[in-house]
Amino acid sequence: MQISRRAALGVAPAAFGAIFLNVGSAHASGETSTISTEMTSSQANGVKITVTAVPQTCFNPGFTRAITWQQPLRIDFSGKISKLGGTRLIINFDNRVARWTGIPAIWTHGGNPAEVSSHTTGTPNPMMDQLQINLPAQLSDIAPGAAAAQLYLPLDTLPLYPLDNIAPVNPTKIEVEALPKFLLVCTATIPEIAGTPWGAELSAVWARLNLSGKGYSVPRSVRIQSVGPGPIPAGTLLKFTGDSGVVASLDLGSAVLTETGAPFPTVIRTGSKKLPNSLHRELILKQDIPAKTSITLNLISTTNQQKLSDRDVSFATVELIATKGKSALVRQTGRYSLSRVTSSGKAQLSDSLIS
Repeated sequence: MQISRRAALGVAPAAFGAIFLNVGSAHASGETSTISTEMTSSQANGVKITVTAVPQTCFNPGFTRAITWQQPLRIDFSGKISKLGGTRLIINFDNRVARWTGIPAIWTHGGNPAEVSSHTTGTPNPMMDQLQINLPAQLSDIAPGAAAAQLYLPLDTLPLYPLDNIAPVNPTKIEVEALPKFLLVCTATIPEIAGTPWGAELSAVWARLNLSGKGYSVPRSVRIQSVGPGPIPAGTLLKFTGDSGVVASLDLGSAVLTETGAPFPTVIRTGSKKLPNSLHRELILKQDIPAKTSITLNLISTTNQQKLSDRDVSFATVELIATKGKSALVRQTGRYSLSRVTSSGKAQLSDSLIS
């Protein structure tokens, strides 16, 4: 086992009754759609593009105000997407709060997940960088009601602290070259803070599997540290997403207080939910985690032996998500793992390491 480190800081002060609830509406070609909650979508020239984003926050030193912005995580494509083959997706983002991880974006639809190239460039604004992702060269149209193609973005949230004194965050803008009038904007606000904020640090331990001559990562355990000032509240959600071609099932083996080993009550919110290319499992905390206390969740996973030989690229994530009406400071390490097989047949396991 190996602890992979990936620093991210996020908050969901207005987060989720249902994760990634689509509250946006479709817009005609040429209009601008603004992300104001977790998910919104826009239509242009027969292509529907839906962006999944999570609110992120950095507090001021007195914990009385906060800068909140939307961090895009995934983009879904449906409709007449054949016209997008080989085109570029362009994301302009504030480089004080986010960064390119340096690993490829992942495209999933129907068959195996595939890497798609990405790179960043500067912009005339020194506080903004531009992420460019080249979509696959050959794309087929997706009929209404069929599963959308999904693009997982290689963007990371930087670890921010109150004394960083970040000014208002610049909105993130998403454009598609083949759709010249298409634009999605991830907004940023400065809301007042209600209630006692709480802090959490999440770290994931990944097991490295070498099967069928290839290497894969599966989560072995997750540690959640409560850093205060208030407790991590009951109802906070831990979400796992993985490649269903690698992970056949994921269950909670045990949940214990790290310091004493005493059992900690958690609840499986939903059973495993399998989508065409991914497996989802959600765990919900049944009681508060007091400040300066940590819990460890030991996970049990089984691999999909029948599909492993087909997988050259796989991915997995773990996320700690605040519940509705709560303010939080969440630093997450090791939440993303990408496994891939090189042209030489050797496995590379990448986790966006941060020292």
